[in-house]
Amino acid sequence: MLRCIRGYMTPKDIASTDTTLGSAMTDTPPVDGERFPIFETLYHSQHALARHIFTPYAKEREQYLAFLASQGMRPETLMKIAAELYWVARLVPLAPGKSVTIDQIRKGADAYAYAKVHNFRRRNRARSRIVFTREARRWLYFMNCLCTPKPKPLRHEGVISDYCHWMKNERGLADRTIRNRCWWIRVFLSWYEPRRHSLSAASARDVDAFFTMSNKQRQWSRVTVATILGALRPFFRYAASRGLCKPSIAEGIQRPRLYQDGNVPRGPKHEDVIRLLNSMKTDRPADIRDRAMILLCAVYGLRGGEVTTLRLEDIEWDQDRIHVVQSKSKDKKTFRLTPTVGNAIYRYLEAVRPRRPTREVFLTLRAPYQPLREMGPVVSRHLKALGIDAPHKGPHAIRHALACHLLSQNQSLKVIGDILGHRSCQSTRIYAKVDLASLRHVANLDLGDVL
Repeated sequence: MLRCIRGYMTPKDIASTDTTLGSAMTDTPPVDGERFPIFETLYHSQHALARHIFTPYAKEREQYLAFLASQGMRPETLMKIAAELYWVARLVPLAPGKSVTIDQIRKGADAYAYAKVHNFRRRNRARSRIVFTREARRWLYFMNCLCTPKPKPLRHEGVISDYCHWMKNERGLADRTIRNRCWWIRVFLSWYEPRRHSLSAASARDVDAFFTMSNKQRQWSRVTVATILGALRPFFRYAASRGLCKPSIAEGIQRPRLYQDGNVPRGPKHEDVIRLLNSMKTDRPADIRDRAMILLCAVYGLRGGEVTTLRLEDIEWDQDRIHVVQSKSKDKKTFRLTPTVGNAIYRYLEAVRPRRPTREVFLTLRAPYQPLREMGPVVSRHLKALGIDAPHKGPHAIRHALACHLLSQNQSLKVIGDILGHRSCQSTRIYAKVDLASLRHVANLDLGDVL
C-alpha cells in the first residue's frame, strides 16, 4: 500500500493489492495510441504514469489538470493534485450521468484519512480529510457532477418575489437595498415558518421572539437590529396592504434609537499608514501588489471594492489619469495619477502580475489566477504584522486615516467630501468631531460680549 501511494506500482500490482482504501479498479485499459499529455509531462516513470492512466476517469482528471496548467499552476502543485484525484477516483462512487453528494465525498475522505495515517504512521488524519474533500469538490464541480444541496424553498417565496418587484418598480430602490432587505426577510421567515403556517397568524410578539432567540447566539449590535427591523417593518406593511397579515404588526415594530453621528471614524494614524507603506518596499511579490493597492486607498481614499474592481483600461498612462467607478453611487471619478501611485502600479504590472487575459488589475498570486475579491485581509495582515493597534484594520480604515490627515491640514469638509466621493456633506461632517484643535478653539470662545 505504501508503494502504491508513492506511485511505484504497475497496473498489475494495483489490481492485486488489497482494497482497504476502496474497491478494486476496473481493468479497462486506455485505447491504443491514446495520449495523456499532462500525465506524460508530470511523470517520467512508466510505473507512475501507468498508475494514473489505468485508474478510472483518467480522461476527466487529465482534462481538469490541463485546465489548471493553463491557469499557470506549477508542475509540483499539479502532481500533488493528481495524487489526490487518483484516490478520489477510487474512493468516491462515480458513475456516468450521476451526481455525487457531499456525504459520499466525506465517506471517501474518512477512508482515505484512516488508511493514510495507518500506513504512514502520521497523526494528520484531519488534514488528509480536508485536502481530499477540497480537491474532490473542485474536480467534481469542474466536471459538473457535484450535487449541491439546495435550501428548502420558503412557503412565502412568492410573496417575497412580489415584494421585490414592488420595491424596484414602485419605490425605485437600488438593487443592493432590495437584495439586503430580502435577505433579512428570508432569515426571519426561515425561523418563523416552522412555527406558524401563514403570515395571517403572525404578530409583533413573533418578531420579539425572533430577536430574543437569535440574539442569544449572534449578539447583534444596535445598528444590526435597526437594519433588520428596517427590512421587516416595510415588508409587513406591504403584506398588510395585500391582506396577508394584520396591519398592527408593522405598527408594533419599533426600531432602536440611533443617534446621528454617534460614532467617531476610527482608523490608524497617518504616521502608521506611512510606516505601513514603507514596510512594503521590498521585492516580495505580495508586498509589491499590496503596496500598490494600499496606496490607492491612502492617496485617493478609495474603497476596497473600488480597488479590486479597477481595470487595466481605467488607467491612462499617457494622460497620467486614473478613472474609478465609485461602488456606492456608480459615478465615474477621475484622479490625477501621481508618480508614487503610478510607479507602484507599473512595478506590479511589470514584475508581479501574471500574464492573464483578465482585465482586472489586481489578481491573486497563486494559480488558478483570478481577480482579487476582497481587500480586507490584505490590509489587516500588514497592520497586524507591524503591531499597529487600530480599532478597524480594513481598507476603510486607511480611507478614514486620509480624511483625518486632510482635516489636520486645514482642508475644508467640502474638499474632503469631494475626495471621498460623498454626495452629501452630511456624510462628511462626522469628521468634524475628530478635529480636536478646532473644537478646543470653539470651546474657548468668549461669548460674553455677544450675550
